[in-house]
Amino acid sequence: MLAKNEYAITSLYSEITEYIAAALPSKITFPPQPFSTVTLNSLELNWNTPIIDSATMIPINYYKVYWDEGYRNSGDFVLYSLVTSYDQDFFTVSNLETGKLYKFQISAVNDVGEGLLSDEISHYAMTKPSAPQTPYIITSIKTGTDTSSATIGWYAVIETGGVPLTGYKLYAKLLATGVETLVYDGTDKPEILSTVVENLVLNQDYDMYLTALNIYEGPKSLPVRVRAAGLPQAPGPILLISDSRTGTSIGLEWTPPASDGGSPILAYNLVMVTENQADKVIYYGTSLSTKVAGLQSGELYRFRVQCTNVVGKGPWSSIY
Repeated sequence: MLAKNEYAITSLYSEITEYIAAALPSKITFPPQPFSTVTLNSLELNWNTPIIDSATMIPINYYKVYWDEGYRNSGDFVLYSLVTSYDQDFFTVSNLETGKLYKFQISAVNDVGEGLLSDEISHYAMTKPSAPQTPYIITSIKTGTDTSSATIGWYAVIETGGVPLTGYKLYAKLLATGVETLVYDGTDKPEILSTVVENLVLNQDYDMYLTALNIYEGPKSLPVRVRAAGLPQAPGPILLISDSRTGTSIGLEWTPPASDGGSPILAYNLVMVTENQADKVIYYGTSLSTKVAGLQSGELYRFRVQCTNVVGKGPWSSIY
């Protein structure tokens, strides 16, 4: 460049300055999940490689990764590292503090200069919570002619992934069909450790699994097998079988319970009741009667019976 004054005297040429006819790199964007790998002390960032418009842009030379160091405000980030491979679209930040939230921005640099900073992305240094212990059955009851409910409990998860637990989810798989459904969503309710599962198909088996939640949903627990039924009621009163009495034996019979709880009776348990002693099992089986032998003539004996289905033992009958 040179200058000319009013007397047509020209100056010396200025120094030569070079300009590149191109634009700064475009603003970096991110995929829907910008953190592909997350651990207790590292985060892997991913971004979308800018598309180069050959008419106005030139190739990327490198990228800059900025971060808040775990405490800085927006606009006050510092440079963490340069990514010198122009076609690299990921970077791992290591040696992070477990449970702390970290924020990042990325920019691209070409021969013209540094492009705009990306939007902020953030994530905790953490992992998924561990699988809970197997849940357990608190109660199971028949609620209708073809339905039942079960109260399921579980233990609090200890390994939360480095951040506070946010809740639990319970799934039930009907074994007859293999269909699995979410029966309890305890998101944002980490203090809840039990739930009532309604409208189970009567006399059907379910496997119920539990998961724990933080930002992510952790792996499933081992299942608890639940029969959709309740406990049976007590059997009918014990009666003496006609003409069964001898000097050392008697015959006893009873009737089935008014309700089996929605699942067939598996067995009856007849015991002899003696004060200040453990009950003595006289009969265990599916029959509604039995002979009691080895008795002493003139002695008073007392008996009671209960029945069992797959859910468990029902209440005792009245004492005979």
